[in-house]
Amino acid sequence: MLTYIIKLPKKGDPHCKNWCHIMLLNMASKVFCRAILERIKTALDGKLREGQAEFQADRSCADQIVALGTIVEQSIE
Repeated sequence: MLTYIIKLPKKGDPHCKNWCHIMLLNMASKVFCRAILERIKTALDGKLREGQAEFQADRSCADQIVALGTIVEQSIE
């Protein structure tokens, strides 16, 4: 599996720690990596806690912020 990793600077910040990394793969490697990624996602979905919204499908940090706001409002009443 031959992979090239290219580092590109982000706009406005020339520091090396803030560069984007891009992997260039051949087509067979892309298919293989996608298959592994889907297996990892499937395995992790059942193991993540409910509070790990950012790392779950169809959930985001915005959902957690709204839930936290609701809890705060109810505790004030």
